Amino acid sequence: MKTLDDIKQEYARENNFCEWSEILYSIDDPAEIDEHFDKVAKLYALEACRESLSNSANNLSSLMPDSNLRKPIYRELVLDETNIPQEVKL
Repeated sequence: MKTLDDIKQEYARENNFCEWSEILYSIDDPAEIDEHFDKVAKLYALEACRESLSNSANNLSSLMPDSNLRKPIYRELVLDETNIPQEVKL
């Protein structure tokens, strides 16, 4: 799973900044900075949700016998991103 710092740095580069701290120091409007914080928070929450779904799918797989033909279907149902709350999505 990506760390919060990794996500902040990646977000900064995707928005044409060299690094996250540049966003904080180059923008004077507090509302605009808040928007960047909100977007990064959602990206981090989304990353955490995806990791949680993946861990759940792995745990499900380990509990099910290998001979069970439904195992891949259940795994895909757990990993389906529709399980992530809409409030977390960008």
